[in-house]
Amino acid sequence: MRASNLFKTELGGPCNAARDVWKVPPDEDVDWRVAVVNRSAGEVKKTIRHFPHVYLLIVNSFSECVIGGRGVQVREAIKALGCEAVFLEGVVTVHCDAVVPVKNAYRELHLFPVTPPEGVRFYSCAKGRPYHLTTENAAQSILDQALYGFDFTQTVRHAYKEGVRVFLEMGPHNSCTRMIQNILADKPHLAVSMCNRSENDYLSVLKCAATLIAERVPVNLDFLYGRDSCPSVVFEEEPQEQENKKITVPAGGLIKVPSLPEPVAASPAVPSPMPETAAVKPMRPSILSSGPGIEQGDKPWADVMDSIVREADATTEAHRVFLEFSEKMNHAYAQAFELQAQLLETALSLDSADIQAQIPLQNREFLPDFHKAADVIERPLADKKPSVAFTRDMCMEFAVGSIAKVLGPEFAIVDTYPVRVRLPDEPLMLVDRIVSVEGEKGSLGSGKVVTEHDVLPGAWYLQGGKAPVCIAIEAGQADLFLCSYLGIDLAVKGKRSYRLLDAVAMFHEGLPGEGDVIRYEIEIKRFVRQAETYLFFFEFKGYIDGRHVITMKNGCAGFFTPEEIKASGGVVLTKEELEPREGKVAGWRPLVSMMPEGYTDEQVDALRRGMAEECFGDLFAGIVLSKSTRLPDGRMKLIDRILSVEPEGGRYGLGSIRAEADIEPDAWFLTCHFVDDMVMPGTLMYQCCEQALRVLVLRMGWVTDRDDVWFEPVPNLGSVLKCRGPVTAETRKVVYEVELREIGYNPEPYVVADAFIYADGHRIVMFEQMSMKATGLTKEALESFWTNRTKNRDSHHRNGTASKPTLYGRDKLLAYAIGNPSEAFGKPYAVFDNERIIARLPGPPYFFMDRVTFIDHEQWAVKPGGWIEAEYTIRPDDWYFRANRQPSVPFCVLLEIALQPCGWLAAYAGSALRSEKDLKFRNLGGTAVQYVDLLNEETTLTMRARMTRVSESGGMIIQHFDIEVIRDQDSQMVYKGTTYFGFFSADALSRQVGVPKAAERAYISSENELKRGLSIRFTPEAPLSPDDNEITTPRERGAALPSKALLMIDYVETYIPGGGSRGLGFIRGVKQVDPEEWFFKAHFYQDPVCPGSLGLESFLQLLKVVCLDRWKEFADTHCFEFVLHNEHEWIYRGQVIPENRRIEVEADIIRVEEEPFPAVFADGFLKVDGLFIYEMKNFGIRMVPVGRKKV
Repeated sequence: MRASNLFKTELGGPCNAARDVWKVPPDEDVDWRVAVVNRSAGEVKKTIRHFPHVYLLIVNSFSECVIGGRGVQVREAIKALGCEAVFLEGVVTVHCDAVVPVKNAYRELHLFPVTPPEGVRFYSCAKGRPYHLTTENAAQSILDQALYGFDFTQTVRHAYKEGVRVFLEMGPHNSCTRMIQNILADKPHLAVSMCNRSENDYLSVLKCAATLIAERVPVNLDFLYGRDSCPSVVFEEEPQEQENKKITVPAGGLIKVPSLPEPVAASPAVPSPMPETAAVKPMRPSILSSGPGIEQGDKPWADVMDSIVREADATTEAHRVFLEFSEKMNHAYAQAFELQAQLLETALSLDSADIQAQIPLQNREFLPDFHKAADVIERPLADKKPSVAFTRDMCMEFAVGSIAKVLGPEFAIVDTYPVRVRLPDEPLMLVDRIVSVEGEKGSLGSGKVVTEHDVLPGAWYLQGGKAPVCIAIEAGQADLFLCSYLGIDLAVKGKRSYRLLDAVAMFHEGLPGEGDVIRYEIEIKRFVRQAETYLFFFEFKGYIDGRHVITMKNGCAGFFTPEEIKASGGVVLTKEELEPREGKVAGWRPLVSMMPEGYTDEQVDALRRGMAEECFGDLFAGIVLSKSTRLPDGRMKLIDRILSVEPEGGRYGLGSIRAEADIEPDAWFLTCHFVDDMVMPGTLMYQCCEQALRVLVLRMGWVTDRDDVWFEPVPNLGSVLKCRGPVTAETRKVVYEVELREIGYNPEPYVVADAFIYADGHRIVMFEQMSMKATGLTKEALESFWTNRTKNRDSHHRNGTASKPTLYGRDKLLAYAIGNPSEAFGKPYAVFDNERIIARLPGPPYFFMDRVTFIDHEQWAVKPGGWIEAEYTIRPDDWYFRANRQPSVPFCVLLEIALQPCGWLAAYAGSALRSEKDLKFRNLGGTAVQYVDLLNEETTLTMRARMTRVSESGGMIIQHFDIEVIRDQDSQMVYKGTTYFGFFSADALSRQVGVPKAAERAYISSENELKRGLSIRFTPEAPLSPDDNEITTPRERGAALPSKALLMIDYVETYIPGGGSRGLGFIRGVKQVDPEEWFFKAHFYQDPVCPGSLGLESFLQLLKVVCLDRWKEFADTHCFEFVLHNEHEWIYRGQVIPENRRIEVEADIIRVEEEPFPAVFADGFLKVDGLFIYEMKNFGIRMVPVGRKKV
């Protein structure tokens, strides 16, 4: 510990770990403060949600908590709580997320050998329950409480539930004793400390021992007094001066007392059978107790011993109550023995069913078990521990170890198979015990298993104290155990793997909560063999305290070879299932305005922190989501981004959402499910769809800051699962598509939806009638909340809201593009007004900046700096909508919108002044992602750019930039990436050598492919140029190539549908260079060059040709869309100028997706006069239904 910096600099001192996690600026102190407050956990949680750096560290009792965080916010939180507080000193930054950066080191520091004594049960405050003490488990428990804090009440209550009645605190002092007394209140218990503040230590020990004796706890006093007899003189006066008299008291080992009976070995604690009505209030003896027979003298020792008699009187009342209780129990046992005798007399003549039928209902709790195959399934009383057929340790052995050790030597052969049926590994092994099993081993007949799962306080999956749907269903996972017990592994011999196919799940009440024990009664009805394929049909019911809370029926699972699994055709929808249907609306009115949008990884992460505004924009300003309704984090972080939200999307027209997740080969849900056959659990797939649906309803306005609101399934509505393919370690991306079919109030807001899951573009899973309701919310509360916000917002706008300042208006921007640069930037650029040539912005109609509104970069400084922000407003009558003949902004225009602020910033920084030669400005490449498809409606965009890196060499300048395009109305990220530009002399550009090694990497078609290749000619469509207002062929619906004004391909020279490097297609287009084309005049003034963005546009137009060929049936019902949330890259190593003659563009199709929308992805090159000058990677075009766009 002395060698580690954990407590010197990371968790203590400057608290560097907290600084890192909380993003504390270098010039500010972390100012870590910890305080004990006399408020309940519920009150604390409700208050601190408004203070992002205040944390609930420990729950001491029902009325006392420990909070910590940054000093100012901690004091403000205490003020808001209106409570008393005691600040603690010397506490390091633990019990919160400040430990995350050093969690591995923290755990390593706590790895010590352990030697747990027999018969001792160890409890973990982090888990709130007992645990098996090992070196690893102890270190993990210590780390967990450091990361997440702990609730002491849960640990004490769990111990009490398991029969612990005596709590002994070893010290220092008696704070735990005080808290336990508060937690258990008037429940029968004893809590006593060995070390009381302001009390003599010896006296504290003696009082503690006496109190334990009084409560009939065996205590061996030999360790305190030894075995020698008591001396005749206990106290002796030493010869002293009269005025300095003092008494010497011998401490331990010398005082002799009468011998006590031999101590009785302590027996394990068991739950007290005493009913609450007979509860004995805890005794709080003030001093040492004793039994009779000890002679008292007139020395001070006699005063101490006198208290023993008083203490004995104090327990008399408890003994009286106990005797009354014993009499009642004896009477009950007598009844039981009488009933048992009756049963034994009739057992020979009646079967068990007849016996049970003849037993009065009030006596059936005494019914013994007559079944030979297995235990009778019986929901025990809450205070009665069930019998256990297989412990959790045995279930873990079944999951990751030997089946023979669990089911016997007849299953030893199964351990040699490459794959077998298993329970999942931790953390998804949710069977805490198997209570009973019915059925014949290895018979492939019917059977039944009863299991239990404990929803423990602080369990990793809890949110707002509730278990999510996936856990509540997954915990009924012992059909896996049962089918193996019944012999399926012996039949398939490791050649086939388990796969869930169908199920219907239904909840009958709310989700299970912490402290609940869910009891599952799981039945396999029958096995069926079809050729070599085995299927079994099963169901289960789940109970909590005897209440039927969950039903899973129509379950079907099968066993398949790897080849059969790969050959699965996925979920195939019928024509009827694809047809639009009318959705059901039950009293629902939209709460907020919505439009098509998507959310980045960062925006979705904001929902996990409860920051609605950071994801959804200004409409949700100031809204902090409650911890019970925000997206979960940690292991339950199951989606990465939202590809699209469509307010009127889906088959029912009520709205849809598409979420995406990246699948890592070592994802926790793969490695644990299962250890020899890694697939994502179907229950977790449901939870992914649930999280996507949660984002949708949050965006629809289902927001609250109350922790007593939960998202739960609608009771008694079955959700139907159909699974026809897996998510495995080979899967790259999974898309979760959810479409609403019903929405309303009953009385809480609720939705019913269908969901589809796509693994790398293949539809593999379908959920019908998945449901969600916001328990605790009402129509009145939601509508009132949003009505008030709207009024406040309108009032704010009427009173005047400061708009962004215009630092550089359109006139100055155009001066830089096509006028005098000095009018744009000042005198330093006067030399470029007439004498020299400067690199310019494009001019109209390829000019896409209206104003510059923010600058955080030093002028005339060519170096990395801060952001600059510019704006551009899209208008429905802009020329590029007519030219594109689609309802979206063309990609080439969006790319220019993103890149042009980089050119302006380069000029603002004074780049042209770095050389005495005139320099030309060229984009060299970039990587980016488009998140939103911009439609033909008035929209203001904010473009952000910052220079991140600069290098100069040989008269050239290379500048790197971050770029962002944001939609103002909702702060939605539209386009984001990085790019880099270069300043070159005309001489350097004239020596362009093209893309390195492109000729070696480009696909070359074989002679046979060329022979079957197709050529396609295009008929020019109006408008012929950007300023042409004529439209000869209006296209209001359907997928169409651009008009002549934007068409960058004259004809397709060859299209080979089965060609290309992957056999998915290859296409080459050609364009003859026309020096008079409009873009040479616009891009740039005094430096005509074809925009690189138009080169990329030509590549995308080839992909549109491929789409129209592959999906001809969608030509009139779909339109084109650039594939969103797809990272793409471009490289430029040359230019197209008016002197060139021929442009060739090649696209090699690398991927085709059929679902959720038809899409093609391609790599490719652009050549000019035979030289490869552009390279494109992973660009995609898809066809989407016209109905999901606003045309």
